[in-house]
Amino acid sequence: MQNLISTKEAAAMLGVSPLTLEVWKARKYIPFIRLGRRTLYDPRDLSAWVEKNKVQVRPRRGGGDEQ
Repeated sequence: MQNLISTKEAAAMLGVSPLTLEVWKARKYIPFIRLGRRTLYDPRDLSAWVEKNKVQVRPRRGGGDEQ
């Protein structure tokens, strides 16, 4: 079986509170797995979710050496 992690572990992995993760789960914003009453997370799904939600940075205009 896969290495599934708890809500607390998933929240730590993502750097958010367990409550935030519960809200995201309730809104079906983040992938999760239900086993009976337990909610578990697959770290691979979480990593893929993070990659999918990355915001790409646009290059600066002007091209000068501004500091």
